[in-house]
Amino acid sequence: MRKRIGAVTAFALIAVAILIDGLQALISLRAFIPVIGLVIAFVLGVVVDILAILLFAIWFSHINVSLMTRYPLGFLATIVLENVPVVNSAPGWTWFVVTTIARERLAEDSSSGEV
Repeated sequence: MRKRIGAVTAFALIAVAILIDGLQALISLRAFIPVIGLVIAFVLGVVVDILAILLFAIWFSHINVSLMTRYPLGFLATIVLENVPVVNSAPGWTWFVVTTIARERLAEDSSSGEV
């Protein structure tokens, strides 16, 4: 049986999540510039988050993994945490993508009877 999330797709998802988290970490460094840096960091962080939300929601949906029905708490928690200044420099998207891929693979293996 064909896996929903193949090795190449999993690698691409994780690589993009790492890039997004790295970009957010760089953006959050601007928050240390008094006043204007905080505003710029917040605005850029929100823009990157909106793009990440859309990207991962569409990408996972395209490979038949519904984030809002199967993993709503993880998805919403990641969105909230990634919009908190300074906390958004933690690799939240990477953690969410890796755990989602792992859960999907475990679910596929258990439904096919493989161990």
